[in-house]
Amino acid sequence: MRTSTRERTQRKRAALPPGTLVYVGELAEGPARLRAVIYDRDNVEKRVVATDRIPMPDPASVMWLQVEGVHDIDTVQNIGDLYGLHMLTLEDIVNTEHRAKLEEYDDAVFLILKHLRLNANGLLEEENISLVLKKDAVLSFSAHRQEMFDPNRERIEAANGRFRARGADYLFYTLVDSVVDGYVSIIESFEDRLEELEDEVLLRPTQACVQRLHTLRRSMLHLRRAALPLRESVTQLLRNEDALLGSEVVLFLRDVHDHVATVLDSIDHDRELLGSLLELYMTHESNKMNEVMKVLTIIATIFIPLTFVAGVYGMNFRYMPELEQPWSYPAVLLLMLCMTIGLLLFFRRKRWF
Repeated sequence: MRTSTRERTQRKRAALPPGTLVYVGELAEGPARLRAVIYDRDNVEKRVVATDRIPMPDPASVMWLQVEGVHDIDTVQNIGDLYGLHMLTLEDIVNTEHRAKLEEYDDAVFLILKHLRLNANGLLEEENISLVLKKDAVLSFSAHRQEMFDPNRERIEAANGRFRARGADYLFYTLVDSVVDGYVSIIESFEDRLEELEDEVLLRPTQACVQRLHTLRRSMLHLRRAALPLRESVTQLLRNEDALLGSEVVLFLRDVHDHVATVLDSIDHDRELLGSLLELYMTHESNKMNEVMKVLTIIATIFIPLTFVAGVYGMNFRYMPELEQPWSYPAVLLLMLCMTIGLLLFFRRKRWF
């Protein structure tokens, strides 16, 4: 899916038998778009494929078939029949809300991973990408256009590149690596934003700053939910040493594993820093409130004796001798002034302000 929330979705109906293909995701119309890239060491061919003319791999070359629009159940089913994909694999492909996972078969490796990207508002958008590795072919399925793999196509087309000298397993690795590179770019963007927020919290904390901290925290959790299953999947691939993966590609996948682990470590570190910044903001707000309360307390303390004096001379007793004296009013005002100055000097000596 493109976004974490949707207004209109189609969900799987209950009580259906296993392997029943029901598209789960944003409502879409029209046929799927199929693009094939077929290459060997010396040649490369790109073409848009009709849904009724799906090509089969040639042992002398590598084929990459991109399927954009998994809402087209018939096309996905036809591809599954031609390539011998398990019915449960097809069911997972058309479920764009499925969690990331890895399944290994005798003749195929099936991987679901989450492609993430930042939108114009700095929020994460998510899309399921399903990859199937066969002996001489890689199939990539998505609900939308697979623009994240444009650099991979450019590398294949490069005449001086070594990409075409390798097999389908290397192509499979590069697609996974492209998604992981996106994670790395996102975490770097998050860390830049975190530095800005750190300066803001230290210098001029505001409520809007706290809201951005919470938004960034949720985004990091979103990224962690995407990266953690991928690390587990790559670990499983390395542990089982699938026959479809060459020894060289295994080394590359170890590098991918290291990158994912680095992303997860950075997320954990940044989450701790986010928590510290939130605590710092709360401490700042508490200190500010304490300062306000201190000022109000000092003002109230000063006015307590003044109120007492004013209350005494505001009583309506008939016989108060000093009220008859001409100097009584300025004397009381002078007394109040001296009491105020005395209290201020006392507070100052105690360093209460």
